[in-house]
Amino acid sequence: MEAAVTLQTRRRFFRAVSGCLLAGALSVPLGPTTTGRAVDQMNSSSMRGVPVPPIPAAPRASQVWVPGAYVPVPGQAEQVFVPGHWRTITSEGQVILPPLQGTVPSTGATDPLQGQAP
Repeated sequence: MEAAVTLQTRRRFFRAVSGCLLAGALSVPLGPTTTGRAVDQMNSSSMRGVPVPPIPAAPRASQVWVPGAYVPVPGQAEQVFVPGHWRTITSEGQVILPPLQGTVPSTGATDPLQGQAP
């Protein structure tokens, strides 16, 4: 009796599996192959235009880049690091500096620098 139940269970299982395989085979869309479709998508995406970044603005002739440097500061035992910045020179010859922060290397403290330029 057990052998008959086992044989009957196996038949049901194989019928269910074959039904699922048949349903899967029938659900495949007809038309171009998936490889052909993938190639078409790659070709269309490679032919698209590339976005062009905006042109960076060139610095004015009145601006001068000053690289970072260590400068002596009155009242400090050691030199202070001033990061790079732009200096603007007016038509009258005046130099305009942005607010500068100097960093003391040993402590890492930042101090505003008044009217000093490296």
